[in-house]
Amino acid sequence: MAGPERVHPALLAVGASLCGALAGACLAQRAGVSARRAEQRAKLFQAMVVEAGRAEGLQATMECILNKACALVMCQRSSLFIVDKERSALRPYILLGMQTSEIPRIPQSQGIAGYVSRTGTVLNVADAYTCPHFNRGYDETTGFKTKAVLCLPIYSAAKDPAHRDIIGVLQMLNKESGGRDAVFTTDDQCDLEELALLASVFLWRSSAEEYKQWAENEANSLIRSMAALKPSASGSQLRESFTVQGTTSMPEVPDASSVAAYMAMKPSAEQLRALRSISDFDVLEYFSTPPLDPTKGTVAPGVPCGAQLIPLFTAMWDDLGFTEAFGVDKAVQMKLALCLRKMMRSVPYHNFAHAFDVTHAVYGFLTKGGLAKVLDKEEQLALFLAAMFHDSDHPGLNNQFHLRSKHPSSILLEATSGSQVESVLEIHHCNVAIAVVTELGLFDHSTISLEAAQRIWQNIITVILATDMKHHGAFVDKAKGLTMQPKHLWSNSLLLELLMKTADISNVSKPFAQANKWGTLVQEEFFTQGDTERELGLEVAPLFDRAAAAKGGASTAGFVKFCALPYFEAVVKVFPSLEYVAQQTRENLAVWEAAA
Repeated sequence: MAGPERVHPALLAVGASLCGALAGACLAQRAGVSARRAEQRAKLFQAMVVEAGRAEGLQATMECILNKACALVMCQRSSLFIVDKERSALRPYILLGMQTSEIPRIPQSQGIAGYVSRTGTVLNVADAYTCPHFNRGYDETTGFKTKAVLCLPIYSAAKDPAHRDIIGVLQMLNKESGGRDAVFTTDDQCDLEELALLASVFLWRSSAEEYKQWAENEANSLIRSMAALKPSASGSQLRESFTVQGTTSMPEVPDASSVAAYMAMKPSAEQLRALRSISDFDVLEYFSTPPLDPTKGTVAPGVPCGAQLIPLFTAMWDDLGFTEAFGVDKAVQMKLALCLRKMMRSVPYHNFAHAFDVTHAVYGFLTKGGLAKVLDKEEQLALFLAAMFHDSDHPGLNNQFHLRSKHPSSILLEATSGSQVESVLEIHHCNVAIAVVTELGLFDHSTISLEAAQRIWQNIITVILATDMKHHGAFVDKAKGLTMQPKHLWSNSLLLELLMKTADISNVSKPFAQANKWGTLVQEEFFTQGDTERELGLEVAPLFDRAAAAKGGASTAGFVKFCALPYFEAVVKVFPSLEYVAQQTRENLAVWEAAA
């Protein structure tokens, strides 16, 4: 087997020139530093880049850089942490002077490194024990005595400063020169800032192999879970295969105090009335700034936007009879909703608001639409959970983008299946659902049997996979085909798929003021994708082109007229009680067409 690839020579050239120039410029600006000294330090950094380039693989490259950093600032121990956004944690990547096992994954809410990763603040601390962010647990466990600390963030090397995220943290412990109580100097800080820039270039551009391994782990987890759905799987195999390990898809599980705080938030009578009326409920109002305290109608300091929706998830859960039917503890329900909120990204459309909106639409079909009388409780729960997680961790870029840009996840799926798999995102959403639901032990803390869990998972996965819009036309035909068959021959699995797809695009069936806002958000996400495609040199479709796309409601009107409304009208023939969805969509279309 071939060894890991060295860092690309072109990257070395960029790193050498960039870091060399920065080192010289930074040093020249320091008081009392000669031009010759600045030039010497610049050459030192350039030599460091070349030496790092000879290392085998990214980890060895970073270890070389960290060794040089440790020698440069003369410290006792040093470490490099990688930010794990999905888990809100820091993952130890390189640890010099200590064992990897000594430091587990660190929550971003803890310690000096966690503080720096959250805020981007550079901390140069003379005495760690006087710093309010210092976590003494490591010293108490290992017997090590931390004194001086120099810690700073590593940013992604994106061209646009507005898009630079904190991707890691460099931390140096205990200055060794200058006596017992030596502290890190401003020169040390400047040197480390230059090294952080070098680290960012390598980390941001050279981690494709690591990402591929992560994607392979996720795909294998899904494959194992799908295999466990076969009747031949034993109960122990089922539970083992549903335990997804080594994946970045699982956020940190909320602690008891966080859950208790959300459980104390009681929805008002007006909120519950609007929720149950379906049409009067506008989820986007819960994302205003600042958020409102649902119990007092006043500004609630420190409450994140959308937070008031968490208790409404459990309200829908109760209204549908899931608590009584399955015995799931209220705290587990709350954790499920909190994990979902953490998994949704801050993109214009496929965010937490969309996840709640689609789940609320399903809730409306079962209550206002009366379909709770058509589906059994297991099918209702599967549909509800699928709605919650159907777009979990959506990046705001569609399947075609992943395929055309040769994204590692699409390459991996093609390699493992033997042919191109086009539902790249839907497979990922399934995997996230499996990770979160099983990590929380949703079915373990309920009266649901293993056989029932198999049926529920089969429906969840099938229904989420059905949301790929590539299959939209086929589902229109399937809905029309059902009306030609006796009802006793109808497949309940197909009924769930039809309902999920209806909910997924149901924002166009909201009262016009709401639907129009959703249309704007969809268009902005399309434009954002188009901007990204243009930066990558990919062809940009007119619908995704800011300059060429139709303005106002014209593009929304086209989607509704040729895609959404024909589908709704076919579905209403199967479920006549959902006529309210089609009727409001017709009224909205008239307004959009008049304004186009």
